[in-house]
Amino acid sequence: MADGVTGLWADSPECWVQALGALRSDLALRRRLAAAGRDLVAREYDLAVLGPRLGTALAQVARA
Repeated sequence: MADGVTGLWADSPECWVQALGALRSDLALRRRLAAAGRDLVAREYDLAVLGPRLGTALAQVARA
């Protein structure tokens, strides 16, 4: 996850308040972050992507 691209980082109470306020007041920001987050999940975490990676990793472990 990249701050401001697929979500908002918040590591203190003040940052949480600021991030939530930004999300609350900015529909375009919410939509942009949501779309980027969906794209990230589809690209990196979808079963169609992870399945072959897992199969390769298990095959390598089995050969070791």
